[in-house]
Amino acid sequence: RGLNVVVKTLEQQEADAAKGLFEGAQGETAERKSIALSRTMLQHYLFLEAKPLPGSVAWILDDDLLLEGLAYDPDGSLSSNTFDYVTAIRALKNSGASIVLCEVTGDPPLPALSCLRTQLVDLYHNLHRLAALDPGGQFPHNGDENRWARMLSPDYYYDLSGSSTRHLEVPFWYEAGGGCPTAGEALREMVGRLQGIPGGVQVFRPLAQDHSRDLEHSLAPSVNRGPATLVFDLQALREFPNAAPAIDGRDLRRSDMVWSLLNKYAGGREVLRSRVPVRQIRRRGSGLQFDFKTMELDLWGFAFYSSLRDLLEQKVEGLERKRVPSRGRHILAFSGEEVGQAVNLFRKHLGQRLAAFELNFIRIMGLVSALKPLCQPAGDEERDPWWNRRGDFREDASTLRRFVAALESTFTGTRLQEFRDRVGRVDTGAIEDFLGRLPQTVEHHRASTPLPLGELTKVAESHIRAVYGVGELTCLGAGEEGVVFTDGRLAYKYFHYWKAEDREERITFLQSLAGRLSGYRILPDLLEVSRQGEKVVAVYPYETGSAYYGGHLEDLLTLLRETRQAGIACRNIHPDNLLATATGLKLIDYGSDIVPVDDNEIEQMCRRAFLTYRFPFRSDLRRLMTESLANPRMPELAGLDQFRRALDARGLDQLYYRPMADLIASEGPESV
Repeated sequence: RGLNVVVKTLEQQEADAAKGLFEGAQGETAERKSIALSRTMLQHYLFLEAKPLPGSVAWILDDDLLLEGLAYDPDGSLSSNTFDYVTAIRALKNSGASIVLCEVTGDPPLPALSCLRTQLVDLYHNLHRLAALDPGGQFPHNGDENRWARMLSPDYYYDLSGSSTRHLEVPFWYEAGGGCPTAGEALREMVGRLQGIPGGVQVFRPLAQDHSRDLEHSLAPSVNRGPATLVFDLQALREFPNAAPAIDGRDLRRSDMVWSLLNKYAGGREVLRSRVPVRQIRRRGSGLQFDFKTMELDLWGFAFYSSLRDLLEQKVEGLERKRVPSRGRHILAFSGEEVGQAVNLFRKHLGQRLAAFELNFIRIMGLVSALKPLCQPAGDEERDPWWNRRGDFREDASTLRRFVAALESTFTGTRLQEFRDRVGRVDTGAIEDFLGRLPQTVEHHRASTPLPLGELTKVAESHIRAVYGVGELTCLGAGEEGVVFTDGRLAYKYFHYWKAEDREERITFLQSLAGRLSGYRILPDLLEVSRQGEKVVAVYPYETGSAYYGGHLEDLLTLLRETRQAGIACRNIHPDNLLATATGLKLIDYGSDIVPVDDNEIEQMCRRAFLTYRFPFRSDLRRLMTESLANPRMPELAGLDQFRRALDARGLDQLYYRPMADLIASEGPESV
């Protein structure tokens, strides 16, 4: 159909895994991969494909989704609806969000065992209701009752919800399709769908939207990433993997939510949920087998995700109280005490969730006992439901009996004890190991997903030639933010990355500086900032010189004075961004690190400039600069006070006359 589809074959996956691009992937690419590994691999490939395309948005969709929404119509009935995704995605991008989670309708993105109890409650009540109806009579429509129950309990479909339990025993009434069916037709349809429940099909409580709610103004913070995620800040794909601890050689579930946590707290990105709908259609299984292995991984994964969330929240709150930077990858370096705290939190959350599962399990056993009389003929005309008595419903009754029998053989006291013992005796060494090496895991993913500099350079050069009509261009360098070219007279910086949250503000501020920075000695004159859609180019004079290796103290002080006078702050003072020319130092990088000046920015500039002067030879200088933002007493900042005082030019009046006058005045002379 003309779609530009890129297929990453198993052979390529295996070759890339052999190169060490994906941690723990060797030998696993040919098998069904864990969610953590498959999404990490997807992010790697997706970033490399999408990054060179200016303004591109990544939409990560599971393969059991439809691009439609399940919603209530004004009359209370459920229907599938198309949605204007293009308009919605454009609006979301303009909002400045980094990551937006879509709303799942249809079948929940949860293990089937997390949604079984409520469905059995519904089955029990619906069978009793049907037994009181004539099989040839009209089946009543109760969509409004279900709609009201949904409004009272947002997690109405989730047995293990931590926010409410009121929905657990409130029955939802079966909503039959096909117009106005009879009670017999409704029974046949309902029973025919029961076999899908072990695979995660929602027979009674499908996720649905309410048309009366506003889709456009419903963004809210959330890290509950699911099967449909819009990524506007593509760096989020490169910066953090979908990582999760492995227990018994299997990656835990909820790695996608861990990815959201890392982007929120360490990446400083805004993660929001929206009401942009997708519809999940679970595949009906071939049997009536319930997946307890997936449930194990989900319980462990939930406990780990919750413990990491609590740990990061506490750490960020502590840093904010100290008024030090609370966002950045440095917060992922956990101390031994913090790892121990996380393990304790893991055990607490696991205990709570396992207890909820155990109560659910026991309730399911009770519901099975209550369901058995409704599907086993007793030979009593008055007491037997009509489907057990009538020959035309013999197959439906048999299907119902098989379903209840499968439940009875599965949900036993022995099975519960085995499950509880296995899940509760988890070795937390995997948790400790994962948290201890999390910074290395993150760095490995980033290093294994390099910027596609070749493609980025081609895109940038083509645009600069088209806009400025220049001839031969020389590439001076390419980095995280952009690519810089020169024609020998001017430097052209093409930007391929701005942080999504304040993208428009940063671009607008840089544009406002064009033509305002002339006459300075260290600051170059920003001649022009052009913009065509997503493509932004800054133009300034090209300077020749050599790399900065130290010295030039007065030039560094002049740079700080000039930025203050110009009303700007440079967050990128570093030897890499300074050039030693015949007339002194020059700043050679304009970009998103140029921000409006204030007292805090001046102080941070002083620390960066001081460290640049003192330690240009240090290979860990960037780490020092990051640490200096939070630790003004670090040993490397010794002497910063004298450096600050040198910023203000002082003549004889300040150095001699005024101190002498004060000294004489202190003696109280009658005349001088």
